[in-house]
Amino acid sequence: MVQRRSSVTLPLALAVVGLVAACSSAPPVPSAPAAAAPQAAATPATEYERLQAEFENVIVPAAKREGEVTWYACGQTDDAEEAAQLFNQTYPDIRVSYVSALGFQLMERITTEVAAGRVQADVYRCSSQSARTLGWRDLAAENTPPRALDPSVDYNWRVMDPSGKFAINAVTLSGILINTRLVPADKYPKTWWDFVRDPFWADLYRRGLVGTADPRIISFTPYIAYALKDLYASTYGEAWVQEFAALKPKIFPTDAGEVARGELQAFVAAVVRQRQLEQRAPILMVCPQPGCVAGESMDVIIKGAPHPNAAKVFVNWWFSKEGQELLARQGRSPARPDVAVDPMIDFKVQPHLYWADDEHAQNVNRTLEWLQRSKLFDY
Repeated sequence: MVQRRSSVTLPLALAVVGLVAACSSAPPVPSAPAAAAPQAAATPATEYERLQAEFENVIVPAAKREGEVTWYACGQTDDAEEAAQLFNQTYPDIRVSYVSALGFQLMERITTEVAAGRVQADVYRCSSQSARTLGWRDLAAENTPPRALDPSVDYNWRVMDPSGKFAINAVTLSGILINTRLVPADKYPKTWWDFVRDPFWADLYRRGLVGTADPRIISFTPYIAYALKDLYASTYGEAWVQEFAALKPKIFPTDAGEVARGELQAFVAAVVRQRQLEQRAPILMVCPQPGCVAGESMDVIIKGAPHPNAAKVFVNWWFSKEGQELLARQGRSPARPDVAVDPMIDFKVQPHLYWADDEHAQNVNRTLEWLQRSKLFDY
């Protein structure tokens, strides 16, 4: 069973300082989008066999002696509980301790722990943006899960990031979540311009019925703003962001089911949650042309983690069939092609704006700094 630790709250200003620092080395914005997922390269069977043998003979026994893995994540507690129970079916000797908060809060907490020499986090998962920031701060340990190199699995993309610090177990699609009972089908936006210029949507904004994840913190909204402002500048550009802000969508730290409950009719930068699918909630993820954003899901092992071997076992487990099926049930598009996923959230079905690699992530940080500096959403 998952042991939940207290959630954390840190000032927004602390996160902003860290993000601005991360932006300083951003490379030039690419001139064109790169939506294609990186393809996996063939891995010599001997390398996989070596890693697997070390994992079974050295890492797993050491992990059992450690007996615990502390997981910092921004997911739902129920999802963490389910993950711990499934994980313990295979590894009953390793307890999962769960710490929940927003991603930028956990990122700053980890930074503080490392600086103080009192690391408590073993594994971090939230947005790929904050995960990569930990890598840029040299707080992420290198780790190659053996299953990531399994030659018997033809993954949907190259699982290992070139940095050697991230193994991408799934992607999470985010676009416009719409309440299908309240919004007529003929009003679903076909383009991102429709969503800000159609009189139907302008009226919903005025009535306070459209929400968005906060564009001033790490969320999917800066991903969308970056893509439309920079990658698709000739069609959208800064003008789209300005018009969106001028409509004053209601701002939330993240979506928390407001659309499914009918409190809002649409939410920008939302994700579909497993419970919503199970309950047949009246929701639909809409990806207006040219598409949604796709954020990587990856568990980062922290440098100096108190339970490094248990952390490796936990990260590797997410590439098992059970772990990948759980990711699909929790609203993510998994890396394994042999795992069924709802078409609404399927990376292979929905159009997406770009693959969130390291270069794009650096540029999202630059967009985030611009959104904060512009004060467009300070209303």
